[in-house]
Amino acid sequence: MGGYPVSCNPCNFEALMYSDPSSGGRLKGWHWHPLPPPPAYVDKCPVLCHALLDMEGDSILVISSGQKSVGTYCFNTASRKWFKAGPWKLPFYSSAVHVPELDNLLFGVDTDEHHFCAMDISRLISKRGPPLVHSWPHLEYLPQDWVMLDCSFVYLGAGRFCISKVFEFGFDERTGNMTEMGVVMSGVEVVCYKKSGLVMVNHRSKFYNFIWDDIQCVL
Repeated sequence: MGGYPVSCNPCNFEALMYSDPSSGGRLKGWHWHPLPPPPAYVDKCPVLCHALLDMEGDSILVISSGQKSVGTYCFNTASRKWFKAGPWKLPFYSSAVHVPELDNLLFGVDTDEHHFCAMDISRLISKRGPPLVHSWPHLEYLPQDWVMLDCSFVYLGAGRFCISKVFEFGFDERTGNMTEMGVVMSGVEVVCYKKSGLVMVNHRSKFYNFIWDDIQCVL
């Protein structure tokens, strides 16, 4: 599913599934299968954040739009039906990850301060939206001219995450543009203590500077 779902196109929302003739499939192998498109009023609204939840054995796809009039919708992959969670939006940057073994919370990087956060999804369907129960600062002491361009992360299991943040920096007054770009890769771990509950532990961060290899001029 793309960032701009188009409900008038029935093939816009699809699942890559394995087919086997012995179980009723026409052709053996991986094929795209159309799924019910999002509701009509989600048509052409950008999907700013998405997540896949495991709720009582069902996989629930959650998509959230930046428009308050649209809010957040969920797709039950078992029943293949859409339902509206509420007129709120997920506060995470691009995507979030559901980790049942960590108090059944939804983890992601928030869109405001770019902190690593956790959300309680026990009450997914609500008017105000699920609350953030944890917010841990991440990469606080960066140079002032660094501007974050992109952010992503992956869950490695056992409470460990790898967070990737892409920055541009080095403002050129002559051109009015940034001259450098790089990424900071960070390893963090969320652990549970008896007294304080869940705590994020920063292990190590490493910076990689991107090298510009484009042709500046030809003589």
